[in-house]
Amino acid sequence: MSQEREYEDSVALSENTGKKKAGRGEIAENSARFPAGLLFFHAGQTAPLEKGVLHLLGQLGGSLMKAAAVQEEGELLRQLNGMLEKARCVFVVSGAPGGVPEAAEPVFRALGAKLTPEGEPKGIFTLLGKHKRGYLPESREKVICLLPDDDGEAEGMLIEAGRRLSEKFSLSYAEEKPVFLDQKREEETLRSFFAQRDGFPGIPV
Repeated sequence: MSQEREYEDSVALSENTGKKKAGRGEIAENSARFPAGLLFFHAGQTAPLEKGVLHLLGQLGGSLMKAAAVQEEGELLRQLNGMLEKARCVFVVSGAPGGVPEAAEPVFRALGAKLTPEGEPKGIFTLLGKHKRGYLPESREKVICLLPDDDGEAEGMLIEAGRRLSEKFSLSYAEEKPVFLDQKREEETLRSFFAQRDGFPGIPV
């Protein structure tokens, strides 16, 4: 079972400025050349990581075509194959209780990747976080970006992935720190809507 959302040719914008980071023609060209997908698999944090991925796509001038959340390995692979038919890159975010994204094992198995004695995939670029890892399986024209569902760990991984993707696909990359969902700020904003004002008792804040 999966939950899906379609994005109609959406050009991602930089989340902290709302502005496109390159010229209009360059953004349109990049967007057409770099459509992407986003998959969540056994992921706890979804909104923060989605915002981080959208921010990266904004820096690259790419577009997010589709996002989906799945729970079963077979559905993970089905959705991944479907997205890769049109996308150049699919970001797969999953829980990583052992430090490695849970989606990595079924993806590596399906790709026939060989593992070292330590369990690391041979010939696959590793994204290093503070305590967790991500991976970038690549073909000539496609990339899967495997990330943990931890924005603190994924921050540096997204920057490194941006460098790799911009070089591989010859994209303009306005590198900057990823922007994730700020839950505390959202809570403060919600409280402000219900604060005491104009004689209405409201909710004390």
